[in-house]
Amino acid sequence: EYGEQHSAGGLPVMQGSDGAFRLLLVRVERRSGVTWEVAKGKLEPGESPEMTAVREVGEETGLRNPIRVVRHLEDVRYGFLAPGGRPRLKTVYLYLMAVDGDTPVLAPPAEGEGIADVGWFTPDEAAAAVRHPSLIPALARARDVLGRYGLAPDRGYGSPDAAPR
Repeated sequence: EYGEQHSAGGLPVMQGSDGAFRLLLVRVERRSGVTWEVAKGKLEPGESPEMTAVREVGEETGLRNPIRVVRHLEDVRYGFLAPGGRPRLKTVYLYLMAVDGDTPVLAPPAEGEGIADVGWFTPDEAAAAVRHPSLIPALARARDVLGRYGLAPDRGYGSPDAAPR
């Protein structure tokens, strides 16, 4: 009796002149509290998860630089209760995304999404800031992948570093 919901999102990554990576997170205000999270949203008809991730990250963060998916991180699945108490099983396709340009260009984030702020974090800071149980392993993986491969594109399935889908 669970309804299925599919979403996609990602972690925009910029590399500073010092070589350090910074990840962009959104600060979300909900009835249950304020948390730092990954920008994400529902797939629309005809969109691939990658297309949705790029669209949602741009909308939710206000990031105006071109962004591109460079690596699939993982798929996160969890259950929740939708309005009215109906159970849902959600799948979120998460990606590392390269941000083009030397300087981030940020407009105000999407209104009506509960997004109060956006912030750039080192991989370690981002892994510590995100507290949603379903996202903690994904942030740890992002930190580890950036430390090992940087923003090198995913080599696809069958390579030693390929992420399972």
